[in-house]
Amino acid sequence: MRLFLSEFLCSGAVDPATAPASLLREGRSMLLALAEDLARLDGIEVCTTWHADLGDWPLPEVNALPVGSANDEEVAFRRLASECDATYVIAPELDKLLLQRCRMVEQTGGTSLNCTLEAIALTGDKLRLWQHLQAAGIPSIPTASLNEADPPEFPCVVKPRCGAGSENTYVAHDSTAYRQVCNAVAGDEMIVQPYVAGTPCSIAAFFDDHSRLTVLLPPAAQHLSDDGRLKYRGGHAPLETPQADALTDLVLSAAKSIGGLRGYVGFDLLLPYAAPQQPMLVEINPRLTTSYLGYRTLARDNLAAWLLPQSRTTNAPRWRHARVTFGPDGTIADSPAGTAMTSGTGP
Repeated sequence: MRLFLSEFLCSGAVDPATAPASLLREGRSMLLALAEDLARLDGIEVCTTWHADLGDWPLPEVNALPVGSANDEEVAFRRLASECDATYVIAPELDKLLLQRCRMVEQTGGTSLNCTLEAIALTGDKLRLWQHLQAAGIPSIPTASLNEADPPEFPCVVKPRCGAGSENTYVAHDSTAYRQVCNAVAGDEMIVQPYVAGTPCSIAAFFDDHSRLTVLLPPAAQHLSDDGRLKYRGGHAPLETPQADALTDLVLSAAKSIGGLRGYVGFDLLLPYAAPQQPMLVEINPRLTTSYLGYRTLARDNLAAWLLPQSRTTNAPRWRHARVTFGPDGTIADSPAGTAMTSGTGP
């Protein structure tokens, strides 16, 4: 099987010098990790594109086509997506980039391993997703368009309606700060939410081609900055918490309410300090997330196998007795676990 793996920020579609540095680091880390894991699977030939300004391609077992401009990248993307047996796209939801790239795969007649376009459109739009979750009775953070919102209670969070990686995210503690944020952003593309103090965490899952959840991975902690921007600093896995079952139940409920989830999907969650036994869903990432860096280190098995239709298994991954701390740049720290795990959690 020949598989085309495309990561937007490293692909040549954008000049790395103009890309958000944090998203570029995360994109590079995810690309290299998944490319390496896929290449270790029997019968899989992996290819990708790589911006020439990023230096030499570091994985000799993966064929990387050097690209120097956005026009050249689009030509290469469409050709590889049409020629390869399957394509997997890594891209931020920012400005609907993930949706656009996955649509390009379908336009070429290629086979996508990502979620369906409908699922990406829903989960990538934080306002639409909140409306969907509210209708389904799934606990989530109230969300409103910044242009249409009533004066908020403080503190509140202002962030892009379609965004990723905490880019352009602000915590406003009073009306003065809120006005400054509103004056600095395009309101029709931004949302406002109440700031809920709590423990940020995530759970990733694999879905099959029929949107059935096959494996639910352990909870992972998220490390966010405390500078009023909630910047993503990586995390650690597993997250040892007595609320693990409540987190699992929340993810299962959310997954059942959304059609078209396929492959790897990340669920961002919050354990409110005021009521940790009642977790809330923050958002859903219909793509590979940075937590994959921690999961792959923690796993005894090659997690990339669960991404491929012909390799997927009903068995849960096996886990090492360890705690792994990971950074968005791919750095990994390993330490003994406080609680041993022997397998992942199934549906």
